[in-house]
Amino acid sequence: ELRSALATRSLASLFYEPSTRTRTSFGTAMRELGGQCDGFSGIEGTSVMKKETIRDTIMMMCANHFDVIVMRHPLDGSLQWAADVSCVPVINGGDGKNEHPTQALLDLLTLYVLNHGKLDGIKVGFGGDLSHGRTVRSLSLALTHFSGVTVRWAAEDFLGMPADLVGLLESHGVAVTREKSVRDVMGSVDYYYMTRPQLERMERVTQKQI
Repeated sequence: ELRSALATRSLASLFYEPSTRTRTSFGTAMRELGGQCDGFSGIEGTSVMKKETIRDTIMMMCANHFDVIVMRHPLDGSLQWAADVSCVPVINGGDGKNEHPTQALLDLLTLYVLNHGKLDGIKVGFGGDLSHGRTVRSLSLALTHFSGVTVRWAAEDFLGMPADLVGLLESHGVAVTREKSVRDVMGSVDYYYMTRPQLERMERVTQKQI
């Protein structure tokens, strides 16, 4: 039975950064499938406050016999470090401004449903904070698996889509165009993806600029 599919399994939820939807969605999934979930949300009250390293935390979770780890961390690449030392699978719940693949899966499903079961040839617009937002990067990379995809975006220079991401998309056949305004983007795409300012990841951007 589906509700007991994970009855003997447990998940360690390690969220070094704030989260509502991602963290609770994993907890809900484990509960609905009969599994157990434990871990932390925020580092206060954990040994991270005593300089415990990512490696130490991961090794402890392995020693406590968790079957899988889902983790969010403010540093780019931190999930790869965790996966390299873990004895169990590590799911990326967001690492810095790098990626958020589980969100990308949900975004793809949403586009798939709205676009009547088709993603080839889709035209997607991006707006908001494209420089610091990891969801945009992950969704963009996911779209490279489909043909004839067009991406259009508009944002201030300090919030713009990173050149390395644009180059990567274009190398996979995605047509990427920067427009002058949000109005221009929305008039030429099927769906528009808007992100919030990622204030927590802006090192040299002031509130006044935003």
